[in-house]
Amino acid sequence: MSHTVVVIGFYGSKPRHVEKYAAIWKDMVPGVKRVVANDCSGTLSLLTLGSHRDAKNIVSQIKDESHVIFHVLSNRGMWVYLEVARMLPSNVKIDGVVFDSCEFTSFGIWRNNLQTNRLTTRSRGAKALAVL
Repeated sequence: MSHTVVVIGFYGSKPRHVEKYAAIWKDMVPGVKRVVANDCSGTLSLLTLGSHRDAKNIVSQIKDESHVIFHVLSNRGMWVYLEVARMLPSNVKIDGVVFDSCEFTSFGIWRNNLQTNRLTTRSRGAKALAVL
């Protein structure tokens, strides 16, 4: 089974930052079909709006994929991931998530969202592959 990997960057990241992680997935992990990288650039004052915009961009790129792994960088990446998970069509299965430098508060938000809304059904069966 091949996977699409989505790398979601931290606040203020540049494409070169996110591409570093994308290259690791491409070069070192067998079975990766393609990597979608999003640097999540934007202004902090537009955190929620920017997260929604970045999420829509990611969903448009992966809406036809069947198996996806997310590599989420920091809190900004976590906010975008939450939006993506809410927007994904039902044919996209989240097979795993790597939480990289996400603070505990963000993980608590993710866990609470899993228990209280649509993320429960979208992320069921997803495994936290790593919490770094």
